[in-house]
Amino acid sequence: MNYKNLLPQLEDKIHQLTPFEEKYAIVQPKYEQELNRSDELQKKIRNQEQQLQELEKVKKIVQDQTVMLTVLFGECEGLRQQCTDKDGEIQDLRFNVAQLSDQ
Repeated sequence: MNYKNLLPQLEDKIHQLTPFEEKYAIVQPKYEQELNRSDELQKKIRNQEQQLQELEKVKKIVQDQTVMLTVLFGECEGLRQQCTDKDGEIQDLRFNVAQLSDQ
């Protein structure tokens, strides 16, 4: 047998069995489906990236507000201490007034 003659015949049979149009008809819907899926995933990724950016903005705001609240809390503690000190002074003055009244 001459194998050189069989090869072209075999290639012809292969092309007859699975023509390009049939291959394309099988592959095309799957390709379109995956392409649509890819587009949807890209949209989801963009949406999640936007949400992440918004979250980072909110995180920055929360950090800034936390710093402000910490400063304000420190100031409030200072004012509370001043009030406590003044209350002590007032009690001392009342005690002194009471002693002077007793004399």
